Amino acid sequence: MAITRNSNNGLISDWYDGFSAHQVKLGINIRHRTILRNARNAGLRDGSRVLEIGCGIGTVTSLLAKAVPNGRILAVDISPKSIEIASQNLRKYGQVEFLVSDMRDFEVTHRYDLVVLPDVIEHIPLVDHARLFATIARHMAPDGRVLINVPNAELLEYLHVHDPSVLQVLDQPVHLDRLITTTYAAGLVLESLTSYGLQFAHVEYHSIVLRPAFSLDGLVRKGKWSLRWAELRSRLPW
Repeated sequence: MAITRNSNNGLISDWYDGFSAHQVKLGINIRHRTILRNARNAGLRDGSRVLEIGCGIGTVTSLLAKAVPNGRILAVDISPKSIEIASQNLRKYGQVEFLVSDMRDFEVTHRYDLVVLPDVIEHIPLVDHARLFATIARHMAPDGRVLINVPNAELLEYLHVHDPSVLQVLDQPVHLDRLITTTYAAGLVLESLTSYGLQFAHVEYHSIVLRPAFSLDGLVRKGKWSLRWAELRSRLPW
């Protein structure tokens, strides 16, 4: 089912309406499968409640739906045309719901085990990031995780100079220092950061996992035997 909410980003929305045909032609590729693998590593399990922000025509959504047949997925995008295509193509997945929104007015009662942003934050104005991550933090389960896949900022800066034709309507470099500062202010802290390349031998993407900050009042030290076993294992040559 698709729900529509008005967006204030009409120009961007219109651009992605037109871009949807290219996404259909592109189909599923190694980038999408890599995001799914990283989602599993971040805690995606059958039964998970997932929020996907920037779902486009539902390419990653289809992979998530297969991974959580007994879960729930809310897939959000700014483009009504993309949501229309995704709703049609994924109508067999009863656990998936679609929403047209730019996340500025996003407010639901559910809390999510995993929030996935698959190559989308570089297309959201930097000025909106603080509000976006505050919204995400407000809708997360206490032990939930956020998975962000984002292009390397230096690569995008290079493309802006040398090959701007491959860029989208808004394709801004997102530097990790600023991103982590923004997410930290929203109560989300870094759990892991992995960098990798697909088309390039150099770093092309960052996969970032965030979790809600927790109080250290309930900090529990590992048991004596657990610590001793860890010490013994650390002495092994492999």
